[in-house]
Amino acid sequence: MRQRIVLGVVLILAMARPASAELGFFRWWDSLSGPGPFSGVVFDPVFVCYGTPRIPGATKTTPSAATPPATPGWAPFDLGCRSTRRDELRVNIGLAFARLTGKNNLPYTSGTAPDVKAYPFMMTVTVSRHAMLDVGAGVGFVRFSGDGFGFTRFAFEPRVTVRPLVGLSRREFTRRRLEFLQLRAFGTAIPGEITAADFGATGTWSSPKEWLPGFMVVFDLSALIWP
Repeated sequence: MRQRIVLGVVLILAMARPASAELGFFRWWDSLSGPGPFSGVVFDPVFVCYGTPRIPGATKTTPSAATPPATPGWAPFDLGCRSTRRDELRVNIGLAFARLTGKNNLPYTSGTAPDVKAYPFMMTVTVSRHAMLDVGAGVGFVRFSGDGFGFTRFAFEPRVTVRPLVGLSRREFTRRRLEFLQLRAFGTAIPGEITAADFGATGTWSSPKEWLPGFMVVFDLSALIWP
């Protein structure tokens, strides 16, 4: 497998999505040692959150006199973790499902290589103590398919998410709105063997494992509607 270091400037075009989740409107995935690279979109909602609930009108050092101090706990269906403090520990649990399309450079008896579709599906866990940065991982599988073939492999995906606009303001309300833009770097590990025959191709190509670096841009509309 070849490895790459990708440097670039991404020009962001906002794309609407359901307000209850996150949509990565651009996701890039490096090549397998055979087919690729891949690009497409990903649906990436957070639906369970552990953290300290926000107390409206209170600060970390001066809680509201009418409201007892909040204690950390689990909040199911807190989509996007909108109700938790950003300056204390947060743990987010969600799902990620992507649809990617890649080029195919393997040989075929027909002389025409079909496009390869990749469908990663993973449960994700991320941890954060600051609004600007999350770290975590996903675990699940990737389904590869195309004209005349289809197979599935286990996958593991460490990730780092940065919200670059959050540092532009000191006001909590404004900072929460600025969370709408997220940049994510990740790598997908596929430990299972993949061969040319899996893609319906000819030849002796095979790979015992793959590591695919990638990045994606996320637009979180819920940060603008329910900061």
